[in-house]
Amino acid sequence: MALNEIDYVSGTTGEVFDLEGDIMLGAALGLRSRDWAYSLGSRDIYSQVRKAREVTLSLYLYRMTDVLDRFMVATDADVRLSKPGWLRVYSEQPTPAHPSSGRDYNMWRQRAYIVKSESQSHYRSADPTVDLTVVLADGVWLHPVENLYRKRGSGSTSAYLDYPYDYPYDYAGMQDIAQVTNPDPSPAPVSITFYGPCTDPYVTVAGNTYQLNGVTVPAGSRVEVDGTGEPKSIVMISENGDRTDLFDKGVRGTGLDSGTYIFQPLPSGTHTISWSGGFDFTFWVNLQRSEPPWIS
Repeated sequence: MALNEIDYVSGTTGEVFDLEGDIMLGAALGLRSRDWAYSLGSRDIYSQVRKAREVTLSLYLYRMTDVLDRFMVATDADVRLSKPGWLRVYSEQPTPAHPSSGRDYNMWRQRAYIVKSESQSHYRSADPTVDLTVVLADGVWLHPVENLYRKRGSGSTSAYLDYPYDYPYDYAGMQDIAQVTNPDPSPAPVSITFYGPCTDPYVTVAGNTYQLNGVTVPAGSRVEVDGTGEPKSIVMISENGDRTDLFDKGVRGTGLDSGTYIFQPLPSGTHTISWSGGFDFTFWVNLQRSEPPWIS
């Protein structure tokens, strides 16, 4: 089946390239694969992990424009400067978290480098083709689902705050009893944005407390806790855009499953979420797939 849409966001320039526009990937079958690294046991496997890997994609150029040159320059710079771009895949399947949301697409993304290009035909031919070697840097596709919780007494049931990436995320509404859902059968990595003003903010979900210690977040600022990548990160972003590394302010207990690990994945199912009620925060559930959804 053909993908609904694919684009690439340069990590260096920020430019978005529609890969089903003037430069065309077609079915992009190289993305529809999985490759777990693992070790063999006597009757089982162990140490399963999804590592960065290479895939091959073909560009079919039905119209020669300057878009191709801009794409090649940007992707080359991304590799040279170690600034991976985002490869984003869209489909018509409703998000599994909110199947009745009314949205007609969802988006899956991962960091990527385009490390090699090989022309397969003369560039002046009627339908020139270029093969690309793409490094899928995360080894996994992520679909972030946003859940926004307002401080008590705010009088607002809005389920949206501006986020610094222009992505078509799905939004979960407010509930009388605050809850969050991971519809996947396995734990999902989480990201949390704490909005100021607040001091040492924390939330508790599924027996784990996600907390910052020794942190005051001023009004207009926010702290973004990202548990999806390697390395993981905690960054404060001020009202004027200044960024401050707060990684050492995240409470990590004794690590995974300790009950106070700020990067603890969310177990499958629906869970009550509790906090002091004195600040707004966003709790992102990052659904994972080894390949983009097959249904469109």
